[in-house]
Amino acid sequence: MGKRFNVLALLLFLTALIFSACASSAAGSPTTDPIMVQLTTDTGWWIDTTGSVRRDVMDALKAESRSAERDGFQIGGVILSNSVSEVMDICTKFGNFNGIGNKEKDNGLAICVFLDKEGASGDKPAIAVAVGKGLEATLNDAKVGRFLDTYFVPERTNGNWEKGTINVTNAFHRYLIDPENEEFKDPPPNWTLIIIIIVLLVILLFLDGTFNNFAFTMAVMESAAKGGGGGFGGGGASR
Repeated sequence: MGKRFNVLALLLFLTALIFSACASSAAGSPTTDPIMVQLTTDTGWWIDTTGSVRRDVMDALKAESRSAERDGFQIGGVILSNSVSEVMDICTKFGNFNGIGNKEKDNGLAICVFLDKEGASGDKPAIAVAVGKGLEATLNDAKVGRFLDTYFVPERTNGNWEKGTINVTNAFHRYLIDPENEEFKDPPPNWTLIIIIIVLLVILLFLDGTFNNFAFTMAVMESAAKGGGGGFGGGGASR
């Protein structure tokens, strides 16, 4: 009886260990990247691989994404633990793996939250937003960064990253519906700084032509023309 109990206990321990390892792999760790998870009709548009996020938070995120889908867009997200790779790389892979966005329009957004990873400011969790190719002109990297700074970062600073994630998801949805809304207007350009830069460039060009026969200018132009014209699908930002 004692031996049978010991064997049973060992089997239960090994089973728990295996499940723990699988969960860790799905969520990622400081030494391993998370395994890509598939969004399905059962999971909805958001998955919590850590099993630690409150039900009401996940329900709110899924509801926001369902609303965006009804408006013709797709916003999918995942809650992870950590990663070795950069968060933007993971988020871009997550978006491509799940094919988020309309096939013809590429109008999807992928949002990844890393609970145990520090963002650029040193605060946890880190967040990354990958933008579908069809939205990169509308949601460039700078604008995505401003959305995160406005709607997510302040809440994270106050210890309420869940609210920040819901807020920024809602803001992206509202922006996709109405990009011309005054709430989302970019700040006006700093014309003083622009004029100063132009004047400095003109002076530099004049000096280069006068004393160096435009050698520096030609070298800069030559180095800037060596690209092969490749396209990238890694638009977005992280914080």
